[in-house]
Amino acid sequence: MIKLKIAEHVPYPGGRYINDGPYSGEWFRNSILRPLLDQAISNNDTLVVDLDDVPGYGISFLEEGFGGLIRYDNYDYQKLLKHLKVVSSSHKYESYERISNNVLSNAEKIKQAGL
Repeated sequence: MIKLKIAEHVPYPGGRYINDGPYSGEWFRNSILRPLLDQAISNNDTLVVDLDDVPGYGISFLEEGFGGLIRYDNYDYQKLLKHLKVVSSSHKYESYERISNNVLSNAEKIKQAGL
């Protein structure tokens, strides 16, 4: 198991795109998430992403960070379900965990619909 605690890399999650400023969802996906996810997949391992201990998340950060894996990077949804777990241990972050998992599911639905 590979563990990624977002708070160790992103002190305050930013907006959607790199142009929106530091610690954007796009930056997180490209610089932090994808390299670790690729490592997990190549080793038939699981990347566990811990959402806890940041001030909060905007939907745009989560959508770009996680949904972008399917929309832009063309990861296979079933492979993501096997190799990526987005978790929180604090009640404060439970909604972000749900949103992150819903973002992945919705990105797959949009991809399947050809939109």
